[in-house]
Amino acid sequence: MYTNPKIALIVFLIAFIPTIVTLYFVRKKSDSNRVLQWIITVFSLLLGSFMVTLELGVIDGLWRLNANVVYRLVSVFYFFYFPWLLYALFGLVDIIVEKKRGSATKLRYYMGLPLAILFCGVLISGVVNRHHLEVEHVVVESSTLPKQFDGKKVVVLADAHLGTLLGNQRHYLESVVDQVNMLKPDFIFFVGDLVNAYANEASGPNHVLTLMHAMVGKYAVMGNHDYGDYFPFEDAAEYEANLVRMKDMYESCGFHLLCNEGVTISYDSVNTINILGIENWGTGRFPKHGDLQKAYNTVNAAPFNILLSHDPNSWHPLVLDNDYPIDLTLSGHTHASQIKIGEFTPSQFQYPYNSGLYEENGKYLYVTRGIGYVVMPMRIGKGPEITEITLKCVDKSPMR
Repeated sequence: MYTNPKIALIVFLIAFIPTIVTLYFVRKKSDSNRVLQWIITVFSLLLGSFMVTLELGVIDGLWRLNANVVYRLVSVFYFFYFPWLLYALFGLVDIIVEKKRGSATKLRYYMGLPLAILFCGVLISGVVNRHHLEVEHVVVESSTLPKQFDGKKVVVLADAHLGTLLGNQRHYLESVVDQVNMLKPDFIFFVGDLVNAYANEASGPNHVLTLMHAMVGKYAVMGNHDYGDYFPFEDAAEYEANLVRMKDMYESCGFHLLCNEGVTISYDSVNTINILGIENWGTGRFPKHGDLQKAYNTVNAAPFNILLSHDPNSWHPLVLDNDYPIDLTLSGHTHASQIKIGEFTPSQFQYPYNSGLYEENGKYLYVTRGIGYVVMPMRIGKGPEITEITLKCVDKSPMR
C-alpha cells in the first residue's frame, strides 16, 4: 500500500494548529471551560490521530474492513478541520501580536470567523453540486480524419470512483447513463478509475453502466486507483486476484478494456481509425504500467489514431516527445481538483494539462473532469463532466 509521510505531517498540522490555538483562548477565559477543553482535546486527539495513522499505513486493516466507511471519516475530518484551521491561523496571529506587543487583537473574530463561515458555505455548496452533471461539447478538427468518420460523436467519461460516491449511487449513475444515451454517441470511452479502492465497488453498479449504448463500441483503460496500489492486501496473490476481478468488472460494465493494446475500426481500406489504450502511466508517485509502443504494435497503420491514457502527464513524454502519430489523446485523473471557477483550478499547479482541450503540433489532448470525486464529496464551481467530442474532417488541400 502507498503511504506518504509528508501528507501525514500536513494532516498532523491541520489537526494540531487549530486544536492548540483554540485551547489557548479557551484556557484564557476561565477554569469553568475545563469541560470544553477536554471535549476539544479528546475529539481532536482521536480524529487527528486516526488520520495521521491512516496516512502512515498503521491501521491498514480498516480499509479492508470497510473502505467506504473510512472514506466517510476522512471526508468528515477535512470538512471539519479546514474551516477551523482558517479561523485558527488568524488566532495564531493574535497570539503572536499579543506576545510581541502585549496588546490583544481579535483578528480571529473580525477576519478568521467570517472567512471560516464563508468557507463552510463554499464547502456545502460543493457537496450540493457534486452530482450536478454538465455536458461539455467539443469539436476536434483534423485533416487526417477519414471522411467516413466525419461527424462521429465520442463520449468521454472518467474517474467514477464508485466506492466514494455519496448518496443514492444507483440514481446518480442512472442519470449519467440517461444523459449519455441522449447524446446518441458512436463511441463511449471510459479513461480510468472506475473504482477507488477495490474491485468489488463495481459489483453493484456494473449492471447500470451496461445500459449505456454506443453505435460502434465502448472502450476503456485502467486508472491508477483501479490497480489497488494505494490499499492493503493480504499478499501478492490477493492483489493479483483483485486486479483480475477489476478487469472483469470493466468487461461486465460493457467496456472493451484495452491494456496496452489497440483495435481497428474500419469501413474500408481508406476509412480506418485505430483506438489505442495504455495502462496507467503517471509521473512522480503514480505507477507506470503503460506501454504505448506495445499498444501501437498490435494494430496496423491508420490515418487517424485515438489514444486512451488515464493520466494526462503521459501525453508529452509518450506522444509528443516520441512523435507517435496519435491525433487525439483522451485523459482524466486530475478531477480539475474538484474545484474549477472560470478557468482557474488548483490542479493547474500540478498538471500542465489539467482540464479541457489542448493542441500542440496538430495533435490534441482532452482532459475530462470526471464524474466522481475522492477524499471530499464535492464539486466547487464546475460540476462533474460528461464530454461529447464531435470529430470533424477538414480539407487538407491548400487554398487556391
